[in-house]
Amino acid sequence: MNSIEELLKTHCPNGVEYKVLSKICNVRAGDRIIKSMMNDDEKYPVMGGGVEPTGYYHNFNFNYGITIARAGSAGFVSWQNDKFWATDVCFVVSGLLQSKISSLSLRGEAEAIQNLDSNAMDCNNKLRLKYIYYFIKNHEKEFKNHLYGASMPKLDKSYLWNLRIPIPPLIVQEKIVSILDTFTELEARKKQYAYYREKLLSFDYLDSITGGISYMALGEILDYEQPTKYIVKSTDYSDEFDTPVLTAGQSFILGYTDEKNGIYKASKQNPCIIFDDFTTSFHWVDFSFKIKSSAMKILCPYYRKSKKSSLRGEAEAIQESKNENLDCHESADADSRNDKINFKYVFYAMQCINFTPQEHARHWIGKYSSFKIPLPPLEIQEKIVSILDKFESLANDLSQGLPAEIKARKKQYEYYREKLLSFYNFKKDKK
Repeated sequence: MNSIEELLKTHCPNGVEYKVLSKICNVRAGDRIIKSMMNDDEKYPVMGGGVEPTGYYHNFNFNYGITIARAGSAGFVSWQNDKFWATDVCFVVSGLLQSKISSLSLRGEAEAIQNLDSNAMDCNNKLRLKYIYYFIKNHEKEFKNHLYGASMPKLDKSYLWNLRIPIPPLIVQEKIVSILDTFTELEARKKQYAYYREKLLSFDYLDSITGGISYMALGEILDYEQPTKYIVKSTDYSDEFDTPVLTAGQSFILGYTDEKNGIYKASKQNPCIIFDDFTTSFHWVDFSFKIKSSAMKILCPYYRKSKKSSLRGEAEAIQESKNENLDCHESADADSRNDKINFKYVFYAMQCINFTPQEHARHWIGKYSSFKIPLPPLEIQEKIVSILDKFESLANDLSQGLPAEIKARKKQYEYYREKLLSFYNFKKDKK
């Protein structure tokens, strides 16, 4: 990654040093308590051998740290951002001051704990514990190869204690943590967005707030245009050019072209949906563009055609539609339908369709356009769009904090975590 590589070249041109985990952090198992000592009304989560807290306890033995399940979900790695109790089936990697915190906590000396300098809680002034968490999390799958015991597999303590950690300069660690923290929050926002989208567009919710809803097939709502005349002629892309070249797949923007003809004039006022006819992936587009291939359809509401009819005569508009390979419908019917439909609502409803193509074939005409979506009253559609637009805006704002090379490639969080934490050159270990 460009920014990380530049920092490495500047601050450690001779490579990155590795050190053994137990030499740079406090690593130990937690302290045993039994289930009857826990109570859901207590304040502090109890971390044991599972993914979620085992229960809650009135005391804590760690201020924050990295938890690794010793048994149960052995090898599962998690970050604890606040005070918690770790049991004896949970390993904890923490700052070197945590042994003092644990001792004070067990003796009930809460005031002394509060007075400890929180800035000194990391392993030392050359390490950030959150960086170490990300490195260990990136190696979580390897822990499965270091379990022992048949009936209840446990993580091998010696493997964890002797895990070798690359130690780049502090400025590099902080850059990596900043990027991965942003990704983590972005992923959480996306999950939250998906949850509310599914809830807001569910039949039960819509029926409960409207007293009854109707359904309509996508093919009755959306018209399509074949993309032939918008296909880019040259793939000599450059960021210096103005017009984006799109694909309906994950990449979305492939590059930018300087071609002036055959540009689809989408805008905030006249957006469209580009739909991959083979994979059924799709994107909302509200800016002018060209496309890479003919393996897609451009979707828009029928009412745009009816507006052409009112301005220039229905016969002329229908003939134009035929010339553009559009699937024509009666203009009056389009008006009556689309006066009650919000186009962006349709886009969000399409995201809730659970369909995975099983064959390599075009799907819009034969299959996808027949799928029905719920259509509550227009004011409900607009309210749902307003809520989901806000979630999307929050995610987009968060994405602005990511380096450009990450945003452009549209890869997943795990890919970048591994990429950021791969150090191929390192000095001899220092014990």
